[in-house]
Amino acid sequence: MVLLRCRFDKGLFMLKVENPVVKKVNDDLSTTKQDKLKHGFGIIGMKDIALRHGGTLEAGVKNGRFSLVVCLPEKR
Repeated sequence: MVLLRCRFDKGLFMLKVENPVVKKVNDDLSTTKQDKLKHGFGIIGMKDIALRHGGTLEAGVKNGRFSLVVCLPEKR
């Protein structure tokens, strides 16, 4: 099951996506797919966008679940 949570609190938008991981995940979260030229840049791109807008992105795997958390400040 995929879990999606979002909320806006005290000027900060927070989004969390979590889903089970069936296969082994690389420590650096790089793609495990065969065609590496067409895969594996999504998290890097999202993190870059979050940083450009004063936010953060954290991603990782723990207890067989992948989670990604994005926090973005309210635009003033």
